[in-house]
Amino acid sequence: MRALPVWSDTLRQLYWQLRWCRAHRLSEVRRSYRRIKRERRALVAAGVDGELVRLACRLLSNPRLEVREVRFWAAFDAQALSVPSALIGSRVITGGMGAVAPHIDQCSQSHCAEHAACSVVGL
Repeated sequence: MRALPVWSDTLRQLYWQLRWCRAHRLSEVRRSYRRIKRERRALVAAGVDGELVRLACRLLSNPRLEVREVRFWAAFDAQALSVPSALIGSRVITGGMGAVAPHIDQCSQSHCAEHAACSVVGL
């Protein structure tokens, strides 16, 4: 299994907690589902593709199913290749790139060595 993107770390933790508490306390199960729902909404609001979030949640809910992993990575790779040019250099979190450096919004000088490290490479 490939390592999931950085934006899914909180989801991974929440689904682990959900699996742990399923057999013990029903109130914790409900609370975990509410936390997962809030995190999903926050990720979509931050700019992560909703389909990627949905597929990541399906994968994390049962990581033993290989089909879910294959579908997630296929969508992830396809989304990373089709990022619109308007998103390049913005603060939007995209599937394959994680968070873009925060000061790139103020800078339009891509020729500078300091800002070349901030530019999006590998699309």
